[in-house]
Amino acid sequence: MIGDGGGTLSSNHIDRAMLPGFAEAGLRTEDQWEFTSANTQYLTHGLFPYPARMIPQIADRLISLYWPDKATSSSLVADVFCGSGTVLVEASLKGIPSVGTDINPFAVFLSKAKTTAIDVSTLTPIKEQLRVDLEAFDGTPIEAYVPSFTNLSHWFKPGIIAQLSHLRRAIDHIANEDLQRVFGVAFAHAIMKCSNVDWKSSRYLRVLPESKLESHNPDAFTFFWGNLGNIERKLASYGAKKKANVEVRQDDACSLSFSDDALDLIVTSPPYGEEMNTIPYIRWARLFLLWLGFSQTEIKSVEDRSLGGAGKDTILQGSVPSATFWEAVDEVAADRLKEAVPFMVDYLSSLNEMQRILRPGCRACIVIGHRSISRTLIDMGKVTQELGEAAGLKFETIYYRNIPKKMIPWTGPTGETIGQESIVILRK
Repeated sequence: MIGDGGGTLSSNHIDRAMLPGFAEAGLRTEDQWEFTSANTQYLTHGLFPYPARMIPQIADRLISLYWPDKATSSSLVADVFCGSGTVLVEASLKGIPSVGTDINPFAVFLSKAKTTAIDVSTLTPIKEQLRVDLEAFDGTPIEAYVPSFTNLSHWFKPGIIAQLSHLRRAIDHIANEDLQRVFGVAFAHAIMKCSNVDWKSSRYLRVLPESKLESHNPDAFTFFWGNLGNIERKLASYGAKKKANVEVRQDDACSLSFSDDALDLIVTSPPYGEEMNTIPYIRWARLFLLWLGFSQTEIKSVEDRSLGGAGKDTILQGSVPSATFWEAVDEVAADRLKEAVPFMVDYLSSLNEMQRILRPGCRACIVIGHRSISRTLIDMGKVTQELGEAAGLKFETIYYRNIPKKMIPWTGPTGETIGQESIVILRK
């Protein structure tokens, strides 16, 4: 069953000849896909910052190029690493029903918020009650609504902890889940803006420098109300344009809960490496999840089930059928390979799942960033091509794309981060 929303399927009538750059789509050029000056924050795409987010212009173009001509009213597009829901928003604007899955519960929370059409007038009585509740704030934390972890005061000043606990209690009392989620996104904004975290750190694990931390005295209520107004406007604009149903669910990419031959198109952007050494999606979301009521045990379980999260004790070359990968890591130390190989094994499992759930003749469009291991560049586009072929998917083409903007910094403790990614087209 597809979730909220409505509309009819109209995208099987896409005029591909009108698509910008369509005539050159077979060329492996970077500039066709950069969208350097494009607005990537329109509608609900700008609802909340998310690391390594696929920009909507790429999702829009891939759907337009590869949505099958013989699509029916029961046809579906899926994003099996849906992150913040970019693909789902774009599909719904085109009138294409979609399903998004992610193992990260914060990604699921955010994608649901971005793709649910809301009558913003229904928020008014809730806001009025919230204001009454927050006016009673006396500076004392509500202990039942303060997350339990030992280093909480490392990440938040005492006054902020007190304010956030009052916000959380007020939001928890909202009965409607869709409306509660709207206020929850504003709450997450307040958590981000008011924490002691240096969000520009390459691993999202550091507090602000002492010089900045001393003068860092934000007001969580002010950020909450300011963000809520922006969220309302974006949701209203999106709701007026949404044309198709969207479903979002938590799911493991290595064991997806789709039936065989269920999907007509996959457009997705997997992580390009294990959390320990690349973008730490779960660790990045940890503070949000704790304040939203998840326990440290639950969060650790999700991290362990992310690609490469469980780890392995041995390195078996046959478990990663990619000549590109093994040639690149020929001189990489064994201890680093023990961290990287489990990711590749799980990535292959996810490609096997994509092959299983696609209908014959349909495509998987995979946007993935290049990575490095011990400063050795790994072309994840070529690795994806080779692993995809091992999974039974036929390689069609690859586009290389320079990344003009990044949420994460260009440099970090291990040197420069990679500024290029690949768009790999595979077909069942």
